[in-house]
Amino acid sequence: MMNRMKSKFIRTFILFFKASPFRVSAVIVLTLALGVFPSLRIFISMKLIDLIADLLQSSAEIAFGKIFKLLAAWAVISLASELAVKLQGTLNALINEKFSASIMTGLSEKLAGLTDLSFFEKRENLVKVDMVREQLQVRPQNYVFNIILNFQRIVNLISMFAVLFSIDYLLPVLMIFSTLPVFLISQKAGRVQWAETEKLQDKKLKMATYIKHGLEGEKAKDNFLFGFAKNFKNTYLSIRDEYLKNFIKIAHRGLAFQLITSFVSALIMIALFFLMIFIVVKKRIAVGAVAGYVQAFMYTQYEIQDLAMYGRWYFTIMGYFQNYFDIMDWTEKHRGIEDIKQFKRIILNEKIESIELKNIRFAYRGKEFDNDGNDISDYAIKDLSLFIDGKKTYAVVGKNGSGKTTLIKLLTGFYTPQEGSIIINGKYNLSDLDMDSYRERLSAVFQDFAVYSGYTVDENIFVKPEHSEEEEKEKIEKVKYLGKDFEKKLENNYSLVLGMQYGGKEFSGGQRQRLAALRSFIKKSDIIFFDEPTSAIDPIAENEFIESILMQGKGKISLIVTHRMGSVKSCSDIIVIDSGRVIEKGNFESLLAQNGLFAELYNSQRKNFVEDELDLRN
Repeated sequence: MMNRMKSKFIRTFILFFKASPFRVSAVIVLTLALGVFPSLRIFISMKLIDLIADLLQSSAEIAFGKIFKLLAAWAVISLASELAVKLQGTLNALINEKFSASIMTGLSEKLAGLTDLSFFEKRENLVKVDMVREQLQVRPQNYVFNIILNFQRIVNLISMFAVLFSIDYLLPVLMIFSTLPVFLISQKAGRVQWAETEKLQDKKLKMATYIKHGLEGEKAKDNFLFGFAKNFKNTYLSIRDEYLKNFIKIAHRGLAFQLITSFVSALIMIALFFLMIFIVVKKRIAVGAVAGYVQAFMYTQYEIQDLAMYGRWYFTIMGYFQNYFDIMDWTEKHRGIEDIKQFKRIILNEKIESIELKNIRFAYRGKEFDNDGNDISDYAIKDLSLFIDGKKTYAVVGKNGSGKTTLIKLLTGFYTPQEGSIIINGKYNLSDLDMDSYRERLSAVFQDFAVYSGYTVDENIFVKPEHSEEEEKEKIEKVKYLGKDFEKKLENNYSLVLGMQYGGKEFSGGQRQRLAALRSFIKKSDIIFFDEPTSAIDPIAENEFIESILMQGKGKISLIVTHRMGSVKSCSDIIVIDSGRVIEKGNFESLLAQNGLFAELYNSQRKNFVEDELDLRN
């Protein structure tokens, strides 16, 4: 535990220093100076008081030259201190912004380097990401303030101890040993308080989630219609009350402990103060020195108390950075696979002509075994074997939960199967390939397709700030395949920002899906996947949209996942999946003739359409 704390402290400081090396170095120098200045002022005050006292006692001629030099030195140090404080504050503000930006950059690089979805399926990862994101402006600032201030206090203490040491070596020694236990106990209490507060983060996250959904513009219509805010208000209040109750208990315990430690610390300091007075009187020290020593003693007392108080924040701040480092240290582990190859992955530099799945088994939670060693894994894909080549257009159909979308995620490399292999072009195992080079050759429209509010239409299409003239021409050509209404919607509006909250306009669900489809059409790829591509498209435009998809898929491996049986008539091969297995395969007519699951699903949908049509006529 202690080694982990040290490692965390060192890693955080390195991250802090690398954010702005020159400014951090400058702040360290300024902090050293600010830590020494109070002792120098006390030292000059002692000399000045002694000089004036001697002059008053001896009735000698006033030495204005010596007095002026001491006053000038005091003024120079005071001015330097004021300037250093101002400069330190400015540098701290700049360092804080650089530090926060460095953390954001680290997170963005980490997320860009992820190759599968395993990170996003760990609940603790999502909680940590939320905490790091929500406290991004606060905790780095706390760290900068805390580390600089505490470093300055430590320098102050060392210089003040030097002043007290000049009276008697016992004073700083006794002060350290008398306050050290209080300091350590205070740190222990801070660690415990942080750990207890950390346990409440789940409730805090639930409260924040309620507020987030209630205030989200995209959900406003559903919220009004179904009463989300009203219906979940009591649940929110219950969680809030429980959170506040527990938090107040923690705060009260912390306050009680602080009062006790402060009282004990005050008693110890009073005893030490009388000890110092006794030593000063016994040694018959000059009046200036007495004033300086008393001032140094009181200053030291306050610094130790403040150091203990602000030191308690260390665990809260370090808790934030522990979450950050946990995210940064995350490594993708293939589920249930013991032989994880760590060699350099193969860069795919050739067109993808075929994909073969051999005896694939995949479970979202990984392999699970009972006490007797029996495999009790909940497989979403079971012993699935399939060959796909670029000469055909494929459709994957089946009941809800049959494994259709999971198959797409396996083919895109978002998941790695526990058993079996996915072979590319008859020679490359997908797990051996560099994922970036593989995915450069893929395009897709997912069921939960992404549209980026706050970005322009063009930025949503190309997923980059700028694009070439050739890409612009291709966009104008491809948009024609998505319907005249959509083409008209986008005409001369490619710089339009999506989302009213960003000063732009809202797009309907169908328009958003077409936008995602246009993105997939434009990307140069060897494979194009469509997972429920017409989920937000009206039935009238559905067949036309499917035909556009098939046209765009010519010369590529095209695979369409859908639950609408009538929309796959033009596909070369239809793959029927049930319970994670391929149970039927063929073209539209042959599958109907088999009178299996496909025929059952198709006839059921057809019957519903016929009945609806008769109802309308009647």
